[in-house]
Amino acid sequence: MRPSFVQGSRLRPVLFSLFSFIAWGGLTVFLIFYVFHHIDLKPRVDENFFFSSDDPQFQEDKKISKIFMQEQQIILSAGGDIHSPDYLRKVGELTAALSAIPQVDSVQSLMRGPKNTDDALKSPLWKRFLFSNNKKTSFIYVFMKRQASVEDGVLKIEKVRQRFESPHFPIIISGAPYIVELISRNLLRDLKTFSIAAFCVFGLSGFLISRSIAMVLGTLIACTNASALTLILTHAFGIPIGPLTANLFTIVFVLTLTHMVFMTFNWRHIVLENESDVRKAWLKAVRVTLLPSFWSMLTALIGFLSLLSVPATPLRQLGLSGAMGTVIAFTSAYVIYPFFLRMQTPGSPAKGKAGSEPGGGTLFFRNRHGRIAAAVLLATVAASTGILKLDTDPSLFSYFKKGGELRNSLEYVDQNGGSTPLNIVLAKPHGEPFNMREDYNRLWRLQGTLESDPAVGRIISLPLLLAEAKRSFLASLLPVNWLLKFLESPILGKAATYYITKDQTKTLFVLRMKESYKQYDHLENVDRLKGIIDKQGFKPVMIGGTYILFGKLSKLVASSISEGLTLLVFLFMIMGGIISRSLRIIGAMLMSLAVIPLLMLGILGHLQFPVDIISAPGVNVAIGIGVDAMIHMLVWVRRHPAGNMSAWEAWADVRARLWKPILYSMCVVCAGFGIFILSGFPPTQRFGFSVVLGTLLSPLSALFVLPWFAAARLPKKRKDKN
Repeated sequence: MRPSFVQGSRLRPVLFSLFSFIAWGGLTVFLIFYVFHHIDLKPRVDENFFFSSDDPQFQEDKKISKIFMQEQQIILSAGGDIHSPDYLRKVGELTAALSAIPQVDSVQSLMRGPKNTDDALKSPLWKRFLFSNNKKTSFIYVFMKRQASVEDGVLKIEKVRQRFESPHFPIIISGAPYIVELISRNLLRDLKTFSIAAFCVFGLSGFLISRSIAMVLGTLIACTNASALTLILTHAFGIPIGPLTANLFTIVFVLTLTHMVFMTFNWRHIVLENESDVRKAWLKAVRVTLLPSFWSMLTALIGFLSLLSVPATPLRQLGLSGAMGTVIAFTSAYVIYPFFLRMQTPGSPAKGKAGSEPGGGTLFFRNRHGRIAAAVLLATVAASTGILKLDTDPSLFSYFKKGGELRNSLEYVDQNGGSTPLNIVLAKPHGEPFNMREDYNRLWRLQGTLESDPAVGRIISLPLLLAEAKRSFLASLLPVNWLLKFLESPILGKAATYYITKDQTKTLFVLRMKESYKQYDHLENVDRLKGIIDKQGFKPVMIGGTYILFGKLSKLVASSISEGLTLLVFLFMIMGGIISRSLRIIGAMLMSLAVIPLLMLGILGHLQFPVDIISAPGVNVAIGIGVDAMIHMLVWVRRHPAGNMSAWEAWADVRARLWKPILYSMCVVCAGFGIFILSGFPPTQRFGFSVVLGTLLSPLSALFVLPWFAAARLPKKRKDKN
């Protein structure tokens, strides 16, 4: 009977391992299948994807669009000899082909509007909008139907361009619908690339840590399940894949793996130091890692939740989905990975290979290294001067790759009449209706004054339409009030109704602002234009458009960085106080936590780093992840037999035990978020870079600054001599 019993006892671990692989591996396959077949992974981006729908400025912009029936437009630039018959023929054919697209409402071009090129160059309207500054290209404006699919419309416009484009007839496409469609495509490509790269990079990382195929598979299974389950849950809550949540799969992968890094290193330490029976080492590793992991999860959770206070849809989506992913990552790491950790039963290693052996890196971390801590603090003070240099009001150009098609087309349009719309609704001071017989000349003077502002490109307005209509001999004989009624009639397509309300108490000026003008920020430029309007005797009653929305959002993001970081540091100090129950440790935490954002933002400022809506949360995420090492150290120092969190012996032992998992965890996070630098979308690149930078700085603070302050030798008080 004994041989049978022995054989059964040997077979039991094999069956357990096989069952674990089948069960968790099967769940992984099911979740991946569900994600790819039931969730739309293409990022949803529209022309207002920067802004929250409940933002007052955004609501005002939508109100303007509804009152004046503004349509989305795509701008095409066609190069060539604008006077040649062949060029005009091509423009005419291109205009007809664009007009035939079902999603297109109307098209305006050199061959649909003015009589001919010479007539257009004399027109107050067409000369402003149809030609580049050097008169070597003409513009074609494609107005999209309100309810039409922008994605389908853009695809058809691209096919038309491919059909007509040639070396002698180059065509450039720009405009908000086209830009956001290409951004959506780039983000989808990033999602696929990052997911594959994360699988490979983290699989290699897991092997370097554990040197076990079984544990690598367990790592990948746990991380993949956490990422897939997060995507499913966010989908169930109605959170679409957006500009930032396109990176969610990789983010959750990283968050899951960091828990398993500390668990694995604790398991190895327990085995190497014979702190427990080899077969039960996995259970002790889970127990000793669980509490610090929980606190670390809580810090990352708070970091993501802090993004909910910013009135920007992508940040709120990342905050909510990241918070869910943080909890799921913690759960997955502690529910799935222990099964695979249990399978690993190493032989009894020789004493002296433990993480706490004297010599090497461990001996280095047992010393105080006050000079290193002082150097970090001095570097923080020096770098913090760069915070004032942070570009918190970047241009829209910064969202696109320099030298890329999108950036080039946007810059070209910007140089030839402005690229970013600003809609200003005017009224008379007391709200009375406009009387064009009296107000036309004043409005026309206002048009000229606004156009002379260096931040303003082209302007289309009611006085410009009236000036164009007055070019006709018969129309010039009519009173301006009659001419306005004629422009409001169906005969001329009700053109005036797009720029004046039915009661004629409000009129719309559509300005195309120059993003290349950087002497003042967006809101300062808007305030200056409002002052010009006031001086001309009119009142700006509503202001909308991407230009002011972007300006207001930049201000909110800049303020949210300081407010959000202050809140995070305060909350993390409270956590440190709960763990340590020591005012001295809280003070040490404050100094250590302050190092990360000051040093990080200072370096970014010296690099003239654009802090946009996409890259800004990198600071919050980096601190939330970076404080992970501090939390683990605090918990282990609290457990130390010395019983005093100010004792250097406790900090020396904990640093000797945790320096490897802290550095490995740093490498894992850097590898994960470093993948974002491969993105073709610059804000995503900057997001990844900022998180990597903050993660690289966090071990300096955790391993040197925190212990230095926590165990600093205080001068003893001298006793009075009697």
